[in-house]
Amino acid sequence: MCSLGICNYQNKYCGCQTYMEDENNPEKCFYCNHYNAFHTGFSPPPQSTSTPLLGACQKDGVSCGCQAFVAGPSNELKCKYCDHFTAFHKSASTNSSPLSSSLTSNTENSPLSLSSLQIQNGSTSGDSRFRDENNKKTMSIIKKRKRNQSKFRNQNSLITTASRGRPANVSLGLNHLLLFTQESWENNSAPRENTSAWIEMRDNGFIIENVLFNENTAEAINSLITSSFPSVKESDYIILNGSTSKLKAATSQEKSLKNFRDNMSKSNKRLYLALTPNNSNETELDNKDEDIEIKSESNN
Repeated sequence: MCSLGICNYQNKYCGCQTYMEDENNPEKCFYCNHYNAFHTGFSPPPQSTSTPLLGACQKDGVSCGCQAFVAGPSNELKCKYCDHFTAFHKSASTNSSPLSSSLTSNTENSPLSLSSLQIQNGSTSGDSRFRDENNKKTMSIIKKRKRNQSKFRNQNSLITTASRGRPANVSLGLNHLLLFTQESWENNSAPRENTSAWIEMRDNGFIIENVLFNENTAEAINSLITSSFPSVKESDYIILNGSTSKLKAATSQEKSLKNFRDNMSKSNKRLYLALTPNNSNETELDNKDEDIEIKSESNN
């Protein structure tokens, strides 16, 4: 065998730069243990099977690395070296076939009589007809396989279409849910975590951590928000847009998880809400009354 070069196994992922026959494993490289068919410069030996002459394997974007097809001992449609079907191997050029090379070499290096050349040409045309018949058989098998694959893809597309009809985005998880009770959010940025403003809101119960909305209905959303913030009554709150540098009232006030996603802060998964002005004033009075009660108790 002529000297072989780089191993092309799995798109040259192997790294072996040359080939040396392993005495204990014929047709395998001593260095990388891959078949000689994966090394650059490989040409298949003459085959006695009915399988047409095929070249490099094209499976997985030509990442296989097998340089030529040789029929396997148990299945003539599978390659002995890469175990891939004939359908994945590129059709070899007639000019590169061993028979054609032999004819060219004999014509150049030795004088042939016209009769012997005609005999060889007749043999070549017979082999060509034989290869054409086998190519037709192979193409028939390939077409049948493609039809089966097409049916399989159509069945999968029906399953995919059915799955697309299911309700999407039926839950939403937030790292933090913040509620502003005054209009101090207007034209201001959202408070950063662990700042004095953040700690004050957290201590007053206006920051809830790890909130999960399981239902995409206005009733379920309002129920979770009112249970998280007792100062909120029904829908007496507005949604703030936290995706900009400064907080502002969201364009849409629809109570839905999609609208929450559109207006939440995507980087830290925070949603900002604010009480409506009337409700905000009531909350401030409630807080003042609590402060008075605490002070009176401390004086007593």
